Amino acid sequence: MKRSRLVLVIGALAVILVTPGAALADAPTNDLITSATPTTAVPFAVEQDTTEANGDGPRICSNNASVFYSFRPDADVRVQVDTLGSDYDTVLTVLRGPLSDPRLVKCNDDRLGLASAVRFNAQAGVRYILMVASCCRFGRDGGGSLSLSVAPVPTDAFTVSVVPTAGTIDSISGDLQLEGTVECTHRSAGYLSGSVRQRRDDLYVAQAWFEVAFECTGTGTWTGDVSLEGNVGFASGDARVRFGYYARDGYSWTDTSGQVEVITLT
Repeated sequence: MKRSRLVLVIGALAVILVTPGAALADAPTNDLITSATPTTAVPFAVEQDTTEANGDGPRICSNNASVFYSFRPDADVRVQVDTLGSDYDTVLTVLRGPLSDPRLVKCNDDRLGLASAVRFNAQAGVRYILMVASCCRFGRDGGGSLSLSVAPVPTDAFTVSVVPTAGTIDSISGDLQLEGTVECTHRSAGYLSGSVRQRRDDLYVAQAWFEVAFECTGTGTWTGDVSLEGNVGFASGDARVRFGYYARDGYSWTDTSGQVEVITLT
């Protein structure tokens, strides 16, 4: 669809009307590989706005908008680096060697949904460069809200528990927003799917199918929209949810099906 523009012409001069606004934001301080944010501690986690990042990193795995962290462990450790919790599609690259000619250790895109994750054996005293770039943009610039984690690879069993606990009804459409809890032993992402059904006069008259994506970094909550099927809307009261879920920590997976919970709709 074409967009129209309003241009005010005075004589031979075209005057562009501009609404006053804030000055352009500066690029992140770790926008260049030579200004990577350093860390030695494990675990390490950071939140960063990469909206103004530029695509000026090494042309390895991705050259879109990128920020950099340097990681030099005090002892040998097998680590997982991931971007779980970021609000944009990331590409994660691990490099080592001279900054003028870095060598690839690992890179990944979309191991945990749209989040990236890699595991590698980090050697004591060796500097590793973590480059987080945006994926699949038509332009080279711009990221989003980045969540970056560096932590030892877990050695315990991978388990996940996802439970629907309640639902809120849209008074106009009769649709639902489900909510619930999620708990996991490993940082992970997955999908919860199933059906919601509500009885009236001993008949299931309101029902819907749903699929909700979730992320887990320990213990937390999730929400997901459920679109009504049929002509009968949900009403306040109890409803039956039959569900299953699939979750992956990037390297192993777990799933379950046929779970049932009775929740209260309000």
